[in-house]
Amino acid sequence: MPPRPGSPPAEQPLSGGLQRVPPPSEPQPSDEQRREEAARQQRAAARAQKEAEVPSFGRDLLRSVGLAVFAQVFFGSTILLVRWRVLHYNNLEPVEDAHSWAQVVVMVIALMWVFLQMKRPRPDLGFRRSGLVPFLLIAVVLVTLVQLVAMLVWPLLIGPDLKSFTVLAEVWSDPVAFLIAAGVVLFLNAMFTAIVLPMITCGWKAALVCLLPYLGMIVLGGYLAVVVLDSPPLMTGAALWMGAGLLGLVLLAASSLVVVWFRRDDIGAERTRAASGGMSGRPSL
Repeated sequence: MPPRPGSPPAEQPLSGGLQRVPPPSEPQPSDEQRREEAARQQRAAARAQKEAEVPSFGRDLLRSVGLAVFAQVFFGSTILLVRWRVLHYNNLEPVEDAHSWAQVVVMVIALMWVFLQMKRPRPDLGFRRSGLVPFLLIAVVLVTLVQLVAMLVWPLLIGPDLKSFTVLAEVWSDPVAFLIAAGVVLFLNAMFTAIVLPMITCGWKAALVCLLPYLGMIVLGGYLAVVVLDSPPLMTGAALWMGAGLLGLVLLAASSLVVVWFRRDDIGAERTRAASGGMSGRPSL
């Protein structure tokens, strides 16, 4: 019979009497699957929010010290690998002087710590906006103490490769050698942090400006670590390097103040958000 006016046309059977089969519909997730997916998304959001949070001053210092301990354990193990002739150059020749390798490790640890401190999920990239100057001064001093404690056991790790009557060999028994090592390590930690800090926090222009001093500090730091730690401990050297360490702290404070000034708008916005959050958290009268 003919279709009514305005009604959709009926499907015509295919040749041979076959009917058109509609495509199968996609299976819908069950209620339990929806709940599991929602819980998974909530856990992922909570982890991301936790990583982005800026910890308190004390917790941030503990994080810095933990990173320094990690660096000491990692690179201290490489001293043992060199002593056992397990570590090789690219041409498969073994590194045969654990004493010289330990001197280079002093510079490498100072270079690596400031990059380990960086944390991209945080809005401040790992370098807090509030109290940056005292934080970095205290953190660098604590990182230096961790390095010195590690160097007290390095003669045992170096073993027969240790050169006698040098700062590195006498650091655990001679107060003058300890002061020289403390000054060198403090100077390297402070200077690398002072140079790398603007490169990380102040944009690509600051990174370009600091690139040449950064490369120069790598060369100078390697030279100082090898020459000073390989020399005999002298009182004049102790006074000189303790003064150099204090100078490094002064330059670090100046670099931190420049970064604080550069990020002054971000600091003001952060304080405004904190104040508005505190006001909104108060009960209305």
